Amino acid sequence: MLYFSPILKLNDPERRFGYADDVAIVAFGDNTVETTRILQYDLDDTLGWGNDNAITFDPEKAELIHFYRTRGQ
Repeated sequence: MLYFSPILKLNDPERRFGYADDVAIVAFGDNTVETTRILQYDLDDTLGWGNDNAITFDPEKAELIHFYRTRGQ
């Protein structure tokens, strides 16, 4: 976790959470297009950090989950 701790400080640190070797990035927005854009930006930064620090990530272990509610609820 100590080696990964810089990942938790990239971009908006309050949207990043980590435990052991797992990292979660959370995005809030008005629609899935907006949250996808935010998450893609964060993912690119994270992968760039990994590349700079000789760390590879397993894309098979990555997940993207969109939670939403319909208007008026």
